[in-house]
Amino acid sequence: MKRLYLIIIILFISLKCEIYPPDLDIGFDFIEHFREAKIIPDTGKYNTPNGKIAFVHKKWNIYGEKRPAIVQIPDNPDGKISFFIPPKKNKGKLYFGISFSPPNPPAGEGGVGIITIEYDNLIDTVYRSYLNPVENMNERRWFDILVDLKKYSNKQISVSFSVTKGPNNHDVWGWFAWSSPVISSAYR
Repeated sequence: MKRLYLIIIILFISLKCEIYPPDLDIGFDFIEHFREAKIIPDTGKYNTPNGKIAFVHKKWNIYGEKRPAIVQIPDNPDGKISFFIPPKKNKGKLYFGISFSPPNPPAGEGGVGIITIEYDNLIDTVYRSYLNPVENMNERRWFDILVDLKKYSNKQISVSFSVTKGPNNHDVWGWFAWSSPVISSAYR
């Protein structure tokens, strides 16, 4: 069974499809709940569709592959998007894709995508990844990720997405995208 599941995952990746299992029961869809998210800073000074550091795009294009995504600019070190997840919606795994879209022509040093979970007055970093498609050609694509949330199952949590500058702390040009982030409704 595990071998079959691995073959299915490889097939999904090779076909550039979302990596979610075909029978996934979605407990929480971050894009559907984006309007309820707390966005910090909550200012209108950014050159984005909503004037904030993050927005939803229905077909964010990464080198020819389009996906629905929450798109975030790594402009503010304290910037983040936080979602309150009720216990009944938090019973599985976090599925999402990531990519960094540099400007045209490519410049900058990419960015670091971070996901934290706040629960019981504690904060855990559950995911951290540095992407620099300007210098790394193999990073000019979507990466599908799965994070096990069993530790937080049936707890009231807050999930936050943030983006920071690369390791040299240069000004960042580009956009970090979180494609179709969801939490499954059951642990498998």
